[in-house]
Amino acid sequence: MRAPHFYPGSLLGTGTPSTRFAGEMIKSMANVNMLNVPFKASAGTVQGLLSKDVDFILDGVPAGISHIRSGKFRVLASLSSYPIETLPGLPALASEPEFAGFDVSVWLGLVAPAGTPPDIVNKVQQETLRILALPDVKEKLANIGLIPAGNTPAEFTSFIRAEADRWAKVIKQAGIKPE
Repeated sequence: MRAPHFYPGSLLGTGTPSTRFAGEMIKSMANVNMLNVPFKASAGTVQGLLSKDVDFILDGVPAGISHIRSGKFRVLASLSSYPIETLPGLPALASEPEFAGFDVSVWLGLVAPAGTPPDIVNKVQQETLRILALPDVKEKLANIGLIPAGNTPAEFTSFIRAEADRWAKVIKQAGIKPE
């Protein structure tokens, strides 16, 4: 039996936590073999699934939302532990016993160069929160499956460190090397 082909799609390319590393976690937790088929970006990922060159993909909601809505893609599960408003009723992968505790979310954040004065960092953060709270911005983000967090610079720094530690373990276990 051949290993299912999957592409861990991402706008950032192969080797991002939300995609390649999530695939490695799935392989490890379910004790299955899957072949990573790298494309250059999410557009290639989507085309790979549409043309049936791959059996399934791991990607963020924005990459395939039009195909999900048209019925060309069938979403099997959310990789994150929180509900996705644009896909009501979608089960989380973590709801399956072998994936207990599984939680992979695509996240984006604003960062500034080290040494940026705290008052500037705080002003950017406050203005970002104000913009994210605008009803039309919230609606547009929700329509493509994005949920703003709005944490503080200190909380985001802590989050990034925790993510780096978590993914370092996956990288080591999977034997992933820089490309």
